[in-house]
Amino acid sequence: MDIQMPEMDGLTAFKKSQEIKETKCIPVIALTAHAMDCDIKKASDMGFSSYITKPIDVPGFLNEVDKALAWLTLFDTILNLKKLSHSADDIDFSYY
Repeated sequence: MDIQMPEMDGLTAFKKSQEIKETKCIPVIALTAHAMDCDIKKASDMGFSSYITKPIDVPGFLNEVDKALAWLTLFDTILNLKKLSHSADDIDFSYY
């Protein structure tokens, strides 16, 4: 997500997406020209899955996308196992 979007900045858009049950667990990669440590920490503290600065390092960007997709696959597997297992009712999935 571009942090410097017009109309609504990426930080605000991310906050709003975190308030919606259906989008809360989607990993979001912050993308911006801001490379200061305080900007990176702010995005990390908010819950962005990764932070990429411009200009984009394409191999690094693709690696971050691969990680996000792997996480989504794992999350989907966990949810499917929870549906199949009665014993999984006691597992706290709020972290995922």
